[in-house]
Amino acid sequence: FDPAAQGSVEAMASGQPASVAVEGQEPARPSGSLSLPPGTYTLVVSAEGYEPAQVIREILPGVATVLDVELAPFLTAQVRNAVAQNLVRITYSIGGQEICRNGLLAGSDGLVVTPLATVQSGAPLGVSVFGGQEVFSDVPILTTDPELDLAVLQLALGGSAALASAPTLSEGQYVWSVHYPGCGDLTSARTRLGDWPPPMTSVGQVAAPLPAGAVGAPLVDGSGSLLGLVTSPRTFVPVSQADDLLAQARQDLAARAEQARQTAAQPQISSGGKFPWKWVGAGLGVAGIAVALTSGGGGGGGTVEPPPPTTGSIRVIWSGGG
Repeated sequence: FDPAAQGSVEAMASGQPASVAVEGQEPARPSGSLSLPPGTYTLVVSAEGYEPAQVIREILPGVATVLDVELAPFLTAQVRNAVAQNLVRITYSIGGQEICRNGLLAGSDGLVVTPLATVQSGAPLGVSVFGGQEVFSDVPILTTDPELDLAVLQLALGGSAALASAPTLSEGQYVWSVHYPGCGDLTSARTRLGDWPPPMTSVGQVAAPLPAGAVGAPLVDGSGSLLGLVTSPRTFVPVSQADDLLAQARQDLAARAEQARQTAAQPQISSGGKFPWKWVGAGLGVAGIAVALTSGGGGGGGTVEPPPPTTGSIRVIWSGGG
């Protein structure tokens, strides 16, 4: 035993070789080990695509220390920015204070899904899309679902396609919310899925709470595929449930469009779009006065010829001194 001998340390991340370095120093090669004099060190373990982790270990002379660390993955800026193309900021004012909430642009037809609480103030809603490049005012509420705690808004927009749904989900899987925290700048937050599938309920749960500012945000996996919509720091509505609500909203829109088309196809008279029945009433009044003036009593002895049967018009004929 040589108390002055070098010790060594190597790192693994979920069973794969990882980089390890003394805090503040350059990392070692992923497949190599780090030789150190005996002592206590703060070591940083890192791997591509994962958040680095710090551990404190004592390195003993002549002893090899192996670290097997579970690193948490991070959401890349590229994925986050791609998801943000379907993230909207919903704003309204209460007592002069601006309130900002999140919503999900569900497709190129301009439908937006957001938690029901976002629309319950009764204040006019504004929606900004694509990082504020497009802004809509007084956005209408198309439908609501108290059971799912969701509302659907409608934008006059042709834009981004819907996010792809995540192919598989499993308990403990890492997931992220992409959101605007209040009226702040774009950010993301990481958590894990809770029990999946959710037992006896249509609402999914996360293992660790998300920030309050994430409510209304899309919940995605590491590739940016959609799992659902965050409705509280602990819960989210799975994408399958939200899709059913959106399908019903689209059916309602199609029915309204068909009704409007049929109304537009009906024949209309006058610039006001309706038959001017008041003109007919006025014409009848004039005809009555004409008959009274020409049937004696100061009219000069004129005669009245009854109007022939007509459709859509009135004909009055008289002769004589009237």
